[in-house]
Amino acid sequence: VLYDLGHLERYPMALGNLADLEELEPTQRRPDPLMLYHKAIGAAKKFYQNEHIYPYMYLAAYHCRNKNMKEALEAWADTATVIQDYNYCREDEEIYKDFFDIANDMLPNLLKETGNLAESTDAEKGEVVSSALQDPECFAHLLRFYDGICKWEEGSLTPVLHVGWATFLVQSLGRFDGQVRQKVTLVSREAESNEDDEQSSEDPREGRRRGPRRESKPEEPPPPKKVGVERRRASAGPRPERDEKGGQEEEEGPPPAMALQEGPVLTFQSEKMKGMKELLVAAKINSSAIKLQLTAQSQVQMKKQKVSSPRDYTLSFLKRQRKTL
Repeated sequence: VLYDLGHLERYPMALGNLADLEELEPTQRRPDPLMLYHKAIGAAKKFYQNEHIYPYMYLAAYHCRNKNMKEALEAWADTATVIQDYNYCREDEEIYKDFFDIANDMLPNLLKETGNLAESTDAEKGEVVSSALQDPECFAHLLRFYDGICKWEEGSLTPVLHVGWATFLVQSLGRFDGQVRQKVTLVSREAESNEDDEQSSEDPREGRRRGPRRESKPEEPPPPKKVGVERRRASAGPRPERDEKGGQEEEEGPPPAMALQEGPVLTFQSEKMKGMKELLVAAKINSSAIKLQLTAQSQVQMKKQKVSSPRDYTLSFLKRQRKTL
């Protein structure tokens, strides 16, 4: 009734709850759950500057239940993209538990089930069947999820990642073949200048991390756009004729190595993931090095802080009772 009267347009979590209920027991002449999930994300972008994580978690849980691995990974990555603009504090225990369950339970199990399904299909048909584990964009979404968690940890007084996280990260990385992982191009985001830090520190939202947000387009319609992952073009476009431009087109075109490759490009925001770029796309996974890097103290904490006493942020609007998925 509230939805029919238009009272839920500004309440993303209410729309997510309604979508869950519609999935359990569909109502005639009502929108399907997927439409409601995307409408909740759109409301969070339009009315709350994309500061809610749970609309994305609702969507990811829906895709996880329906074994849509790529869509679930993308929604989880979008969730981490939102949380990376904050610092972790002890008040975020419930949010931490949600991310812990995703990284160490839901996500690894979904990858395992996808791999088992692909193997059984191969055995039945006697041929190679493409699965989401062969999609480099899925691997890029996985890395973007962990990049957001690492960025969330940076500058926080309490560490987030421990050896338990690292163990399941290595396990999840191993689900992707080395050739698939090497199709993802990893780049690092340059550090913000001191001027930008001073200007952005005047933001009235004191708990927000300094620097521009990675996703700041509330007018963008759902489904959410992938952040940091983009398809590389095979070439920069048609080259001009040699008789008109001479040899100048070679200077403007991309390097030959880049022109011959295709794959997603992911820009890391966190220092930890930047330090693991070579490890993540290596032909053989070095589990010890990855675990050591992921559980190391955040490098951002070593930087000098201009603020005399760091403040924890409060995300009261994100607090809600945890869902049973």
